Amino acid sequence: MVDPEIVRQIYCVIDEVEANARAKLVLDRDSHPGVRSVYEKPLDAVALCRTAADKVSQEQDDLSYMLEMIAVIEKARQSYIELFTDQDGYGNATFHMINQQVSQYYESVKAIMAYVDLMDDAPTIG
Repeated sequence: MVDPEIVRQIYCVIDEVEANARAKLVLDRDSHPGVRSVYEKPLDAVALCRTAADKVSQEQDDLSYMLEMIAVIEKARQSYIELFTDQDGYGNATFHMINQQVSQYYESVKAIMAYVDLMDDAPTIG
């Protein structure tokens, strides 16, 4: 079973990217009323990421869950490329940003787990 904190952290990454895109969208709409903003593309990408992430089973160990999450986000990116025209690359960059942050988090968790395993195997004093 996945540690709920890991799930929370991954969704925090998605939420943060979404919040940034929404903030930029508000500013862009104010300066370009009536025109579809380039910042709507990251919101489309975030929605696909969230939908894909929701489908990942939490009935597995932490590292397996994170690896599957990375793969699912990449697969969602491929679907996005097929579904949307993204000449300026904002949507594609959104997927890259989310996947990069989740991958870095995975590497951190993996390193911590390796350290804990190493300490478990260390001889005790006394």
